Amino acid sequence: GVSPDRIERMMQRLSALDRREAEGFMHLPAFQRLSREAERIELPVPKSIGPYRIIKRLGAGAFGVVYEAQQDHPSRIVALKLAHASLSDTASYRGFRREIRLLAGIVHENVARVLEAGTFSTEQGELPYFTMDRVQGEPLLEYVARTRPPLQNLLRLYLEACRAVAYAHGRGVIHRDLKPSHILITAEGRPKLIDFSIARALETGEAEPETITATGLVAGTPAYMRPERFRADPGVPDVGDDVYALGVILYQAISGSLPFDAPADDFFAVMEKKRVDPIPLGRRAPKTPKDLALIVHAA
Repeated sequence: GVSPDRIERMMQRLSALDRREAEGFMHLPAFQRLSREAERIELPVPKSIGPYRIIKRLGAGAFGVVYEAQQDHPSRIVALKLAHASLSDTASYRGFRREIRLLAGIVHENVARVLEAGTFSTEQGELPYFTMDRVQGEPLLEYVARTRPPLQNLLRLYLEACRAVAYAHGRGVIHRDLKPSHILITAEGRPKLIDFSIARALETGEAEPETITATGLVAGTPAYMRPERFRADPGVPDVGDDVYALGVILYQAISGSLPFDAPADDFFAVMEKKRVDPIPLGRRAPKTPKDLALIVHAA
């Protein structure tokens, strides 16, 4: 297994990174616009995709649409993600295929598994799809608001999620879009990571022209992105991107608020707030142990 010490080392690594002021901020990421447009578009739901009978549409993002589906052999409910036809032969289309490849290498009890991959014939051509565990769970912040777990229980959930992220890093994969809605808490009280749609391979040695940043798009949710990612030249993603997001997630889970006063997905508002120091966790949640607050801010 992955030692909890690894998470601490990851946080130490991030705290040592250069904290230069985030300059050269970019305009509203095209990736964010794509995601919002995809959510608004309600396409007809197909009756079936390959051997899967479609039950309902669950959501959509920049790369594809996700359905709940029934598989007969073996009999189970799955989540099926189908690439958008409009992305054919684009960097985002290749990114969808990369998501399948990266996820297939992650087998962990706290990560939604990839079950099968295939292609679906449409008028626009062959579209790739893959199926995953249909995780029945509640987003982290909703679970915390409903159950109000003691701090010790919250930290247990959080450390489980951190170990899953560390496991992915150990397999050479950065999530790049960690946020509370991508950590689902199951009925058994276990966290599950979902949505590696903009994940990136770490130090693979292979050229990756299909990466999101290579196309000029900024990937991620603004509130959980490191300040460096807002620059015109954001650099190459590394594990620090996930560690920063984990720090924001824990801050939010403890205090009920972000470390700054801005909507999570408002690019320009978040951009301005990240020019200054975050609001101390102790001010938001005065009962937080000081050493814990220091760890959160180090991320």
